[in-house]
Amino acid sequence: MSVNGKTPLLLYSDLDQIDKLEAILTTEFSTQILQNEQQLSSSLLGFEELSEKPSSIILVLCDAKESVIKHLHLKLDLLHTINCYPVLLSSTPSYQQGLQALQSGFKGYGNIHSHPERLRAAFNLIQQGEIWLGATLMNELTQQVQLNQSVLVSSLCDALTQREQGVAQLVITAVSNKEIADTLEISERTVKAHLSSIYEKLGVKNRIELMLLNSQSS
Repeated sequence: MSVNGKTPLLLYSDLDQIDKLEAILTTEFSTQILQNEQQLSSSLLGFEELSEKPSSIILVLCDAKESVIKHLHLKLDLLHTINCYPVLLSSTPSYQQGLQALQSGFKGYGNIHSHPERLRAAFNLIQQGEIWLGATLMNELTQQVQLNQSVLVSSLCDALTQREQGVAQLVITAVSNKEIADTLEISERTVKAHLSSIYEKLGVKNRIELMLLNSQSS
């Protein structure tokens, strides 16, 4: 389900930031502006009460206060029920905030000043169940997670075959599929098959989710 043929997009922001995002608000998304926590709760509950819920809802928080983020964290079960994907945009993005956002259940994190076309593409990616990060933040997060935890923890190893453990160990050290294939002397196609199996067994969708899961499990 969509609204007027468009995916619902809930935007929690002030007027200045709304102006910055104007280019992505009227094309592919049916946008609703939220200005306080009460409006946020009411809007989410409204979607929950629909007999036919949208296939996905994008919720974008722009420079949200910590109290709003905590308020949203308490509603994660509701967000899952209505297929709502929360995204946090910041005027001053940082590694620490990005990591906390992803660990709290956000599906996207980036710079509010990103080009509108890039944000539009990011929201479409999130609709497909992927995690999105700005390129610079993705690189920094990968490096930081790698530094903080570069060994696959035993609780994750238990769910994987020996070969899958070897692939997963290389993934969390941020090497490419080709490098994994060369190291293990297997084809890239086999690497991709192992990755699909690893992601399914561990309940993750991509490399960054695997890295975060490994870091959280340590």
